[in-house]
Amino acid sequence: MEVWSGEFMYDEEHYGRNDSETFELHINFNNGAILGTSLDSGFLKISDTPIHVEGFIDGDHIQFTKSYPFQFEANEDGSMFINKNEKGHQVIYDGYFDPIIEKWTGDWEVETNSITDTSGTYNQIYIGGTWELNLPFDSFKVI
Repeated sequence: MEVWSGEFMYDEEHYGRNDSETFELHINFNNGAILGTSLDSGFLKISDTPIHVEGFIDGDHIQFTKSYPFQFEANEDGSMFINKNEKGHQVIYDGYFDPIIEKWTGDWEVETNSITDTSGTYNQIYIGGTWELNLPFDSFKVI
C-alpha cells in the first residue's frame, strides 16, 4: 500500500471561498487499477470513517472517485449537517502527471443537483475545483 498526499482547492465562483483542504490516499495498484481509502482533513473533523477510493492510472492520465460513506454538508453558518442514514456523494478527480513539477494535477467535480426541464431534458449540475497529488519519494515515475 502506498500513501500519497494531496490538496484540493475550492472554486471561489461556486463556493464563495478559495481555500483548500489536504488529503491522503492510502491506495493499492493492480494493473493500473487504484483501490483504497482517503483521509480528507475537512471530513476528519466530523468522522474518522475512511472514504472509499477507486480509479485507474493509464500512462500520464489518472482518474479516481471518492465515495463518502454518508451524507454531509456545510450549513451557511459553518455548522455541519450530517445524516449517517443516507449514502454520501461522490467526487470525481481527473488529471494528468506533470513531469516538470512531478505531481498529478487536475480538476474535481461533484454533482450537486439534477433536474428535468419542461422539454423533458435531464440536466446535471456540477461544481468543483482543482487538485494536486504528490508522489511518494519511493513511488514509480511516469514516463
